[in-house]
Amino acid sequence: MNSESKDMKESYKNTIGWRKTFLMGVTFFSIAFLGYLSVYSEFDTLKKWIKTTIYLFGVVGVILMIPLIVFFTFETIKVILPKLTKPIDILIKIISKLFLFIKNIYIFITKLIIKEAVESIILEREKGREFNFIFKNQNDDDHYYPENIDLNKENIKIKVVPKDTKYWRIGFKFSNSEIFGVARHGMDLPLFHIGESMVKNSRLDSVENKDMLYVTYYNKDCKKEYDKNIMNKYKGELTIMEVFKNNSSTIILVKDKSGNELIRENIGEYRFCKLFAWGDKNNFILETKIWKENK
Repeated sequence: MNSESKDMKESYKNTIGWRKTFLMGVTFFSIAFLGYLSVYSEFDTLKKWIKTTIYLFGVVGVILMIPLIVFFTFETIKVILPKLTKPIDILIKIISKLFLFIKNIYIFITKLIIKEAVESIILEREKGREFNFIFKNQNDDDHYYPENIDLNKENIKIKVVPKDTKYWRIGFKFSNSEIFGVARHGMDLPLFHIGESMVKNSRLDSVENKDMLYVTYYNKDCKKEYDKNIMNKYKGELTIMEVFKNNSSTIILVKDKSGNELIRENIGEYRFCKLFAWGDKNNFILETKIWKENK
């Protein structure tokens, strides 16, 4: 019983404390509102009535005043609002014009950017396509680029950069049909490729001519025409290969990173070429940027 009695007393104290806080808040609001109303002569009668009510009835009177305070708050708004209508209209017009100005700038800039972007895309498509492609060793060693290049319709330029690779080959086979076969050599198709270093028996521990970039060319009878050293002290720099038609002849160029021509070869009259890379069963990674230029 004693514990229940203590809980009831504590609950009663909490309730009384809440009521006191509420009444103090209402009283403070009422006093502040009275000060606010003192600015306007229209509410002299109301002010006198409120003061009299507080004097006679105290806090209870303040509580009874709440409906009147709410009512006269709306009355105050009715008095003040007409005086603010004109400034508010002016402010709204200024904000509207500012918003419209910002909107027009946004639309103009957006259209300009989109227009330039679209024109750039269209122009690039008209000129050709550029994309990245990574060559690396496959299960069957040779890694073919998946598309054949039709030299009657487009020229091709490829930029080659080896990544942590000391032995690699990349080049083109040439044909007058889109059939190139699976074997690297054979089918009486010319083969032209560049590569770094040379090995014996396809083993990296037998590397010869290290840090050398060279070119190998096999003619249409699959006979080697030459191995040529085109760059000494090669350190994995970017190399450029270009293939294009000059009248009926197919020309292949190899350039250094500055665009200086290292070698030029006339392959003969061929319409198609196939790009591929290999490492003689050694790991290799070649990062390339391929540009196909439309004719």
